[in-house]
Amino acid sequence: MVDHNVIKADKEALEPSHKLIYAYIRYYRDRKTNTTTISWDKLVQYTGYKRDTINEALKRLDKYGFIKKQKSIKKGRNSGWSYNIFTFPDQDPSNWERINLHFLSNKHITKEEKAFILLLMPSLLPNDCIGSLTKPVGPVQISEIIEVSEPTVRKRIKSLMDKGIMEDYQARISGTCELEIVGYKFNMEKIMYSAADGLLEQVIDLQQQLFETTCHAPEDSYLSLEKLRQHHKVSGQTDEPNAL
Repeated sequence: MVDHNVIKADKEALEPSHKLIYAYIRYYRDRKTNTTTISWDKLVQYTGYKRDTINEALKRLDKYGFIKKQKSIKKGRNSGWSYNIFTFPDQDPSNWERINLHFLSNKHITKEEKAFILLLMPSLLPNDCIGSLTKPVGPVQISEIIEVSEPTVRKRIKSLMDKGIMEDYQARISGTCELEIVGYKFNMEKIMYSAADGLLEQVIDLQQQLFETTCHAPEDSYLSLEKLRQHHKVSGQTDEPNAL
């Protein structure tokens, strides 16, 4: 889940890329400790952003109190291994946007498109639409809502429409049979539930990394992960595991 305060933070505080990076870090939070443990390599691999961008995002997120970052070193089997520990402040759960790993790992949506979708989520109606007869929404209004330039908004809308993820939203004019375009509708099934490619391996990688940073990891941890891989190959299941 992603805090609405993060999503709605103005551009001077957080860039769209910073908000998406937060979504990745937040997803892998250990609910018991309220922390996420992840290496730089995994952050780069999973987010698709360069280290400089991630580093700037972490500085901003820390500055504005959305996360607290610590850097720790734990000796691995052959050499020192660097990883980051992030803690999260307590938040009001009513002000969250639910984000799942299917969305974060969706290879058919670029990181720029994911950031665009994330920025719009707090403004979506229950029917996954933005805009209505009384308050129509177009690129100009979206640009104002999410503080992204109008040309960029138009570019994102076009690319998502080409992929069948967005479409024009039509509403019926009261007392007539006429339909009028008043905004956009998102295909949440394609956004949230059609990203099985590489999903299990990504979760397994994070689980294995967590075990390596835990002093008291159970002896059969790696065996359990191998069983999970075999189960996936046999059954083809892609159910989302609990967040770490």
